[in-house]
Amino acid sequence: MRKHLAALLVVLLLAILAGSPALGAEKVMAEEVKVGDSVAAFSLYESFPSGGTIRLVSVMNPEGIGQYKFQALCDLQAYGTVTVVAKDQESKRFLVKYESQETNSNGFCCPSGTLFFVSEEDFAQAFKRVRNIEAEQEAERQRVKKLLGE
Repeated sequence: MRKHLAALLVVLLLAILAGSPALGAEKVMAEEVKVGDSVAAFSLYESFPSGGTIRLVSVMNPEGIGQYKFQALCDLQAYGTVTVVAKDQESKRFLVKYESQETNSNGFCCPSGTLFFVSEEDFAQAFKRVRNIEAEQEAERQRVKKLLGE
């Protein structure tokens, strides 16, 4: 009995570590992400940044953008949207466009329209987090409707 229990625990642990779909761990593959897919900028990271700045990025706009020349660094703000504009198969990265209504108050913020690269894995994980949040919100909406008799 103990051997069976130990074997079951080992299989369960290996399945969890492997992200087995049978156990409900949905894995989003980069192939599922398409040009035009968007995520909130903050979703590129596991936890929400306290200061609003989430990442230094290298500007990839060929002619630069605003005060930033090609490959200059700027601060990506959490309160924006990041949209896939192209997929670089060779480097396994997405070229993305940052859009935000925020103004460049500190002089270092990326302007709206900034292009930069994100690894396929980072964007796919952010896409997964957004899809999970949307599913949870829809489940909650349906729960409320049911309670209200709608």
